[in-house]
Amino acid sequence: MSASDVIARHADARPEMTLVDYVEVGLPAWRILARCDVLESKPLSVIDETAMRAISLGVHDPLELQVLLGLDEQVLDSTLTGLVAQEWAQGAKAGTLVLTEAGQEVLTAALQIVSRELVVPFDYDGLLRRPIFDHRLVDRRRGAAAGLRAVPAAPERQPDLDELRACRSEIARSLHDASSRRDQESQLLAIRSIDRRERYFLPATALVFAPQGRGRCEIALMIGDELSVEHEIAFVNANLADRLGLDRRLRATQRRPLPQPGPAAHRDAIDNDAEAEARRALCDVRERHATSDDDGQTAGELRNARAALNNLPVRTVQPHEHQTLLHGALNSQRRLLIAGGAATTDHVDGQFLRRLRQCLDRGTLVRIIVAGAAPEQDQALQALKTTAGDYPNLIVEQRELTDTGALLSDDHFVALGAFPWLGQLGDRDRSLTDTRSLLVHDSELISETWTDLDGRTPGAATPGVTRRRQRRKPRSDKRRA
Repeated sequence: MSASDVIARHADARPEMTLVDYVEVGLPAWRILARCDVLESKPLSVIDETAMRAISLGVHDPLELQVLLGLDEQVLDSTLTGLVAQEWAQGAKAGTLVLTEAGQEVLTAALQIVSRELVVPFDYDGLLRRPIFDHRLVDRRRGAAAGLRAVPAAPERQPDLDELRACRSEIARSLHDASSRRDQESQLLAIRSIDRRERYFLPATALVFAPQGRGRCEIALMIGDELSVEHEIAFVNANLADRLGLDRRLRATQRRPLPQPGPAAHRDAIDNDAEAEARRALCDVRERHATSDDDGQTAGELRNARAALNNLPVRTVQPHEHQTLLHGALNSQRRLLIAGGAATTDHVDGQFLRRLRQCLDRGTLVRIIVAGAAPEQDQALQALKTTAGDYPNLIVEQRELTDTGALLSDDHFVALGAFPWLGQLGDRDRSLTDTRSLLVHDSELISETWTDLDGRTPGAATPGVTRRRQRRKPRSDKRRA
């Protein structure tokens, strides 16, 4: 299941609210090594168990034990002294030995309880302020490379010894994983010290919901493919929403509601009832698709439900739906326009560049307008410019477009709004805003948008537009007579 499909499952999670943006975030966490005192149950040694079993069978005299077990006198004396010291055996009349009640219990279980110091590894959640058991944590270097937006801890301090001691019961659950034997059980006695404390990120997706009328924006946190109510409560209580970079329009929704996206002339043409009905039908099919065994039938129903939504003359495009539109637009035959936002390697990857070249090989006129490269993402813009150097029918323009971003495909559709088509993911400095778009099939608006942002005239077919061949350097003959 793709990220867009997972987000689509939760797009309607807030009644009377609309999903307007989403961003990948790194929730605060630490990977900790704590030095602890533990009680462990471990198997008896072979010599101790054999001697105790012989005593339990009636061999009480030390000399008889030595003959029966074939042990050296010094070894036997050391073993019997240890049994007495552990209070598992005691002396009887005439120098004989018998098992105590504790010794009989230990022999029955064939286990002994020992106390020792153990270094316990576990992860610690910086929002929930308790140990967690999640193997998806990434270090800060990998989180930064993935473009995760760091969410600060609440409170903004690393866990200390007193805080860990307050979570002793939760930490005790990790002792089984730290043990060297699968059947070994440990009981935590005390936490002595912290050996190591390293900052990590728990990857998550922050979903930004805006009220349909006036009210406060809400941010839901999705970990994996499920919403985490616990993390959202901690996030809200710590007042971290503004720390993610909400723009002024989202912060001002308490005074005035967000307008519909796109040009006002076409915004009024939205049939809200028809769109709501089409979205409900798509949601129902998606739920059946998740639980049905007949993949062929449900996949067909899913395509039909999406087509019914896309065939509306005018409709809104929610944030998670844009990538599907972009994927389809790369099949354009005559003209393709991608405009808005900075470029990141999360979008301008090998698959995107391969499909872009296939589109250009067909002779399609393509213009890509970006606001530059996202921080530390220069290779994305450079890849676009390199491709433009190979194809004369591709123009890569660097220009800032605030709310006039667009995706245009032939005469099929144009999507107008503030969505960063090549920078939704991977840009940690991007402001969170209303990234919805208006999808219109009107030919006049399509032509008008193309004229405003490009202006070239594509033919019915564009023969002769081929890839520029780079001159090869002459090969030097290293063989000398």
